[in-house]
Amino acid sequence: MEITLQQLAYAIALEKYGNYGQAAKSVGISQPGLSLQIKNLEEKVGIILFDRAEKPIRPTPKGKLFLTRAHLLLTQAKHLEEFMQELEGEVSGEINLGVIPTLAPYFIPLFINDLLERYPKIRLHIKEATTEEIINSLRFGKLHAGIISTPITSSFKFQIQPLFYEKFFLYVSEKHALFKQEKVAVSEIPFEELWLLREGNCFKDQVNNICQYEEEPVNRNFMYECNSIASLCRIVEYQGGITFIPEIGQFRYFFRTRRYAETHRRTSAC
Repeated sequence: MEITLQQLAYAIALEKYGNYGQAAKSVGISQPGLSLQIKNLEEKVGIILFDRAEKPIRPTPKGKLFLTRAHLLLTQAKHLEEFMQELEGEVSGEINLGVIPTLAPYFIPLFINDLLERYPKIRLHIKEATTEEIINSLRFGKLHAGIISTPITSSFKFQIQPLFYEKFFLYVSEKHALFKQEKVAVSEIPFEELWLLREGNCFKDQVNNICQYEEEPVNRNFMYECNSIASLCRIVEYQGGITFIPEIGQFRYFFRTRRYAETHRRTSAC
């Protein structure tokens, strides 16, 4: 049984688009040609990969398992190709990178100039997105890599490389009683005065897990939902209260930050 990487790419395209027309167009072949390739692949592996009665077309249970491995094989093949280019002293092409909003404004400036100077032939596209959006984009090949916070709850298998660990800090209004404290215990944080990121941000999930918060305060006449740490800090400045910020961001807001617990850390991984 000989399965080609191209056949795997065809199957992944059909999984992504859910119909032969769009999938065929995305991989540059005719619709009948794609149908023939998928049928040929199913004969080689001995299982039905797709339920064609579904609209859109969906993978069968065994097909899902096969396609998960296919994603990994194609990713590894791409990494091997890039590794060989690096051995030859040339790294080029397009890199699509997803970064969660709680890291992007602080982390990207640390490496972007050096990266582009070291590899002048690459075209780097960075997109801010939530953890869920990044994971889905990785799964369907829209991103080459993502920088998010662990733990990762997705059932889809990724190659994970820890980048760094960081502590949590409080960003405190000057008018708040906690502003004068050097350190703040979790038990001292008033839930009703805390501003949090919107749902879908892993940073908010981590704060909820640490502080055992199940829902946001509701006794306010002003609610604010955002994906930006900087926006929350501005709300604290003008509305009072407190919010959490990652350690990597506390240097920008140092004069208002208070360390609340040195033992709680989050991992940022790619």
